[in-house]
Amino acid sequence: MVSTQNFAWKRATEQKEVWQLTNHNRMLFNFEGCTGVETGYTNPAQGTLVSAALRDGREVIATVMHDGKQEKWEDSMLLLTHGFEHPPKDAGKVAEN
Repeated sequence: MVSTQNFAWKRATEQKEVWQLTNHNRMLFNFEGCTGVETGYTNPAQGTLVSAALRDGREVIATVMHDGKQEKWEDSMLLLTHGFEHPPKDAGKVAEN
């Protein structure tokens, strides 16, 4: 559901009217491979955004807090880009017990 960009919804009580719902997560529209997640706001954390993207079988997750309305999108794109451009040295290895 968090990765859905647009959805046409019919209320059970109103068969004729269709509501067009659009996700407000800009990352879905502006960052290749974005799988969504969540935007939010709390007083202590202020503007927050948790975002994830999947490319070539690798998923990167970014979290920003205490960020401005526009900056949370830009900072998330920078973090995800950095994650894809700088994979961990042990990426793809299975942990041994």
